[in-house]
Amino acid sequence: MMYGCGALVLVTWLPQAGDNPAPAQRAIDEEHIAATGAMVQNLLLLLTAHGMGTYWSSGGQLGSAKFLGTIGAGDNEKLLAAVF
Repeated sequence: MMYGCGALVLVTWLPQAGDNPAPAQRAIDEEHIAATGAMVQNLLLLLTAHGMGTYWSSGGQLGSAKFLGTIGAGDNEKLLAAVF
């Protein structure tokens, strides 16, 4: 898919909660995920309004630790969206 698209936007997230998060910290992380999902949806709507085809993926291999390390993402970062 990467070869067939005109652009690729990778959206990552850095969780703040550890292995055993407090409820308040878990709520903050959930809010960050929800806000990011809304941002990605708005990006898709904007691109569609400008006549561009779009596709939202969870990333597949783009979400692997090896790939994220290649692009300079931190060890704890997670891929939330790959927008083609």
